Amino acid sequence: MDDPSLPTDLNDIAPWIERSLARGASDPRSAFHWLTLTSVDGTGRPQARTVVLREFCSSTNELVIFTDRRSTKVADVEREPRTGLHVYDARKRVQLRLEGSSQLETCGERWERAWARAKQGTLLDYGREPGPGTPIDTPTSGEMATIDSVDTFTVLIFTLQKADYLHLGREQHRRAQVNFTLEGSSATWLVP
Repeated sequence: MDDPSLPTDLNDIAPWIERSLARGASDPRSAFHWLTLTSVDGTGRPQARTVVLREFCSSTNELVIFTDRRSTKVADVEREPRTGLHVYDARKRVQLRLEGSSQLETCGERWERAWARAKQGTLLDYGREPGPGTPIDTPTSGEMATIDSVDTFTVLIFTLQKADYLHLGREQHRRAQVNFTLEGSSATWLVP
């Protein structure tokens, strides 16, 4: 039998996505806490990496992710803000492909709030020297030196525009596309 908590009515899919993202932002055990961010690098090659969902705001359709200013994803987003997010919840057998655009914040009120929250955890990830992706001699040589994380901590804001929802049900598959705007959402069933 399929999970009764999953939406079967088209009008229930957008709220289910929003609840799942909100839970993912607050619960590290949720499949929606660990998302795959996709971008395109300077040579046009697709790039994918796992990121942590830190916050979801349903009124603005924004997902907040923390990153290091020196990471390749920052350069990718600066060059091409159209990005995607992907998550698969194996327990519920649900895949979400999210389309949107990303912007980076390195100062300002929202950055200050994120920085205050990040300081409660570990900031080592944002203050290693040399920066992410730099070749090193041994696995730990990038952990020896640290710099002030305030100089490298960056907030990536992903604005959700479209979601492709796919439930791989035991009895029946369901797929829908949901468009998100500030005025609300609209959904359409798709062939799985």
